[in-house]
Amino acid sequence: MVISRKALHVNLSEDVHSAFRKLCIDNRLTMQEVCEYFVVGLVDDEQSMVRILNEISRKKKDKTVRKISKVESDSIYDAIGGE
Repeated sequence: MVISRKALHVNLSEDVHSAFRKLCIDNRLTMQEVCEYFVVGLVDDEQSMVRILNEISRKKKDKTVRKISKVESDSIYDAIGGE
C-alpha cells in the first residue's frame, strides 16, 4: 500500500522562521518533524494539542490572537534603535 502525502505551505516572517529553525536544530529535529508531530497530535485528539487549538480559536474570537511574535517585535525594536 502506498501512502500519498500532501504538502503544506506556511508563510512565516524571516525572524520567526530562523528562530523556529534554530529550535529544531538545537533539538536535532526537522521543521517537518515538529509540524507533523503537532498535526498528528491534533487529528489523533491528543488533549494537549487540542487545548492549544482551542486556545487559538478562543483568542481569535476575542481578537487577541497575536499578529506579531515576540521575535518579530524584538527585531522591530532593534531596527528602530539602530536608526
